Amino acid sequence: MYALNIDPLNPKGNPTSAELRNLGVKAVRYSYKDASSGSQLDSQRLGFYSNHLQGLVQANIDPLIILTYETYPGAPLHPATDTVWDNYITAFARRAGQLAQALAPLRPTFQVWNEPDLPPHPEYIRTMPEAVFGRMLRRAYDAIKAAAPQTRVIAAGLGSGNWNWLANVISSQKDSLPADAIAIHPYGQRPEPNWPSTTWGFGYVGSLIANYGRVTSLPIVISEIGEQHLDRPQQAEYLWRFYRTIINQFSGSVERVFWFCYSDGMVPPYGLLDANNQPKPAYQTFRTLATATPPDRQPGLMTLTAFVNKADYDNMVRNPAQKLEIDADLRVDGVLYRQGKISYRGTTSLNFPKKGFKIKFAKKQLYQGHTRRIDLSGSYSDKSLIRERLSFDLFAKTKVTASKAWHVDYTIRSRDGQVLERGVYTGLEHVDDYFFRNRQREIGSLFQANGGVINGPFVGATLDPQPPELLPLLYEKDHPEDEDFSDLDAFIRAINSWDANTIAQFLDQILDVEAYLDWLAVNTLVQANDNYHKNYYVHRRPADGKREILPWDYDLSWGRSWNDFCDGLCDDLSEGTSIKGSNQLNNALSKRVLNNPVLYERLRAKLTDLLNNEFTEAKLFAKIDSYYNDIRALVQQDTKKWPTNEQFEQERDRLKDWIRRRRAFLFKELGTPPSQLADTIVAAVGFGKPTLVEGDALTFEATVRNIGGAITGGTVGVAFLVDGAYITFGTSPPLEAGGSRVIKAVAPWTAAAGEHTLTAIVDDINRYPEASETNNSLAVKFQVERKPAPGLADTLIRDIGFERLEGGQVRLAALVTNVGTAETAAQVGVAFFVDDKYTTFGIISPLPAGDEKPVRAQQALNLTGSHKITAIVDDINRYPEQNEQNNVLVKQVNFGAPGPAPLADTLILSLSLGQSRFNEGDLLIFEALVRNIGTAATGDVVGVAFLVNGQQITFGNTSTLAAGESRTVRAVTTWRAVAGRHRLTAIVDDINRYPELSETNNSFEMEFQVLPSTGPALPDSTLDAIGFERTPSGQITLSAVVSNIGSAATPDVVGVAFFVNGQYATYGITPPMAAGATQTIRAVQPLPLRGKQTITAIVDDINRYDEVTTQNNALTKEMTF
Repeated sequence: MYALNIDPLNPKGNPTSAELRNLGVKAVRYSYKDASSGSQLDSQRLGFYSNHLQGLVQANIDPLIILTYETYPGAPLHPATDTVWDNYITAFARRAGQLAQALAPLRPTFQVWNEPDLPPHPEYIRTMPEAVFGRMLRRAYDAIKAAAPQTRVIAAGLGSGNWNWLANVISSQKDSLPADAIAIHPYGQRPEPNWPSTTWGFGYVGSLIANYGRVTSLPIVISEIGEQHLDRPQQAEYLWRFYRTIINQFSGSVERVFWFCYSDGMVPPYGLLDANNQPKPAYQTFRTLATATPPDRQPGLMTLTAFVNKADYDNMVRNPAQKLEIDADLRVDGVLYRQGKISYRGTTSLNFPKKGFKIKFAKKQLYQGHTRRIDLSGSYSDKSLIRERLSFDLFAKTKVTASKAWHVDYTIRSRDGQVLERGVYTGLEHVDDYFFRNRQREIGSLFQANGGVINGPFVGATLDPQPPELLPLLYEKDHPEDEDFSDLDAFIRAINSWDANTIAQFLDQILDVEAYLDWLAVNTLVQANDNYHKNYYVHRRPADGKREILPWDYDLSWGRSWNDFCDGLCDDLSEGTSIKGSNQLNNALSKRVLNNPVLYERLRAKLTDLLNNEFTEAKLFAKIDSYYNDIRALVQQDTKKWPTNEQFEQERDRLKDWIRRRRAFLFKELGTPPSQLADTIVAAVGFGKPTLVEGDALTFEATVRNIGGAITGGTVGVAFLVDGAYITFGTSPPLEAGGSRVIKAVAPWTAAAGEHTLTAIVDDINRYPEASETNNSLAVKFQVERKPAPGLADTLIRDIGFERLEGGQVRLAALVTNVGTAETAAQVGVAFFVDDKYTTFGIISPLPAGDEKPVRAQQALNLTGSHKITAIVDDINRYPEQNEQNNVLVKQVNFGAPGPAPLADTLILSLSLGQSRFNEGDLLIFEALVRNIGTAATGDVVGVAFLVNGQQITFGNTSTLAAGESRTVRAVTTWRAVAGRHRLTAIVDDINRYPELSETNNSFEMEFQVLPSTGPALPDSTLDAIGFERTPSGQITLSAVVSNIGSAATPDVVGVAFFVNGQYATYGITPPMAAGATQTIRAVQPLPLRGKQTITAIVDDINRYDEVTTQNNALTKEMTF
């Protein structure tokens, strides 16, 4: 997860591999710079980067190489034509393929371009349109994969925050993005919804990640994130909060976060070091986070993703019993381990919907440098999904050699990004030679007790003597250097040569008795009835020749037992298995130990100690709550688990209840009462003031009472949480039994408006044992009054609707209201999703406070039946708001039955005769502008007939017109003009080559005059340009430049009508104009125009005088005000 942007060509930006390791960096990112413009790579530059990559690979640091305009020179500057871009892309992709081939042994990841979505500005002119980037990504991806098929390729880091841009890229590539991951640069995004404040920056990073997640299911890489506007301590705080948010909430979708950057010597002030290479506070924060490894650390929640070929996965799933091993690249907590393998594991669990997995790392890329294999248990028969981990936690408190255990968020993805499987598993170190090597020990003879079917019934591996040919059926030889089962056979026969009375004299010679009694004690505590006839290892230690019993497979424990009649899925939770239960007494070793008075007394002492110090409500209940908090959100999404989400939640209390009953049962059986303990509760909480207002500094306080029978530990601590998030704490000296005290928080909380829940938890980190760990918290709701935020808009969606268009399509619309206290600072955009997939958007001009307007989608859709419609206003955070949490509305909309089949519908928008003045004898070329306003493409040929005064003169044709497309159709022959006034008629699809929605709108007519060679002189007014001026009050006065290109003066005043977005708005007028004169005509009325508008000006709009032609009287222009 912890990665860094560096620059190998910049001495201040190029840390050594040793320094990177010391800093905890797992990956680095930098540009490959090659200024040579030929068809081959610069050999010196290639050598430089190859040597640099060698050092990174040897340090186990993953390289991400950016391919940019610095990788191949000559990139076009914005704007550029498609032809110019495509010529560059050809050379760029060739170089990408050459690099992939040359660097393939070092296996870097490549990133194609950087921030192509940013609008062009003086500091960045390497932007490009979505379709152009789509073509570049496709060509580069194909070239890299052809040269090195296993190399990962990720898309450019996107910096605008406009996820619609990425959606358009995907659309340009026929909805298939050629990349293994996407990347974003969320600069200016808050790491938490309310930090540094509710209005800081452009929004919350979690919302941005969710928005990009709606566009694509590919993994996300944050290839740049940094901060320049905060001071140095706040920059460090920003870094800490950002990584914490991503790791705790988004590690399932975000693979890695690259901080920008290493040093201010690269780009100030973003660096971890200043320009003099001195560490800033952010440096130590990064190092603390990236290298934090508590002693004997057992990870709490591992994130593990296996990237596989879809065909291999399908083969594995097709026959689970075969346990087919398939190739996989493995990403664990953000670190990529290549050339691994995965397969199913287990026996009984293969019959369950949720199966266990074996995760194997390559010998040259061991997990954390020392682990070859991790086994994932699906814990299918455990409704809590935490029993196995709780068991191994207990073993870790004893002398038993046991695997480390943790919870795993496990995802299998195809190499194109599709999620094939995801669930919550218990991860366990596999017991093998690496397992012992990690404990600075050698492996000896190792046998796993599995039991087996012999002549029909199941026979347990109970350490009873067996004929040599049966031992392999009951025990699995797990150390390849064991030639046979003679060592195990000798151990079994030695045990069975002693009875209960004599075993204590000899057992210590061949067995680590202390460790075995610990194993037996934990089994007894957790009621592991499934672990005496199988599910354990027998290991002979080379150092002293003694055996030890290693635990394995503990999902059937803590009250869960196997019953054949329900395939192990019975819900019994009985606490009553005796210390000398039938399962224990069926095992040859445990039977003799339990029946030996000396060994049994040693076991009783261990049980009593564990019951008072480890197997306590205080420690176990807190651990259960912690594990539930770790995995709850993931469990809710685990579709293959046994319990329902409700049953999972209920199992926590049932498990705690079983622990109480089991402790009481064992204390009674041992004849030892539990020791007197303290019991602290929170009796009340307060805030130090009666009225709470947004922005107040509140000091929390809690009244704590000890209702137990003993004094507390050295310190009584109280944690204060707001809405479930830890805020601060307070402490006090010990509390006597019956004592009470008010404990105040050491730091205040800045009040945020709204309703909140304050939770106070006494003894939150279990400083002392208590009689009960279920009564330590008190939660109260409280209200913080809002302090009006001046000058901020607040947009929300009131409703979602649609309008039916001609042809059966629909246009979505959202009713947007600004309930804030100011006008929105930019245009108001709405993104529309259909069934959770981004589809289209709409936009309107800024919305004043209190105003309400519909926002219509720009794209019409073909929708029928019922669909889930999601509308998000201000989806890309164009402007700050009082509340960023009310921008979404979801509605189920029924669009009715399917409409008529889509058809073309062609009409003629305008006609042209090729010139503006026509004289007798001129050769005129007729042209018609044709548009297809239908919902389907036309036939192969679109024809237009041209008639003069009702008589067909000529025709023209063109190829297929797509729906919505327009094209000019020119006549194939000319017409020699005859003096007089004429009527030109054009008819599209005159011979009905294709069906249309309407056959009544195919014709268009215009009148024109042909002057005789001695015809009268006429004026001809034409529009040359449209402009505007801004009045002192900020309004707009439109203007038009008009010329009289005719041979006579206008006989009357010259008027111009102005239209805004097709609606008449105002006019201007000037005195008669002489032939050849040009005049600027200004509107008589200023207008309140803002943003982008379509302006149309029409001269002589009411036909005050005859002209040579009226075809040049109108001009339309897009203008931004």
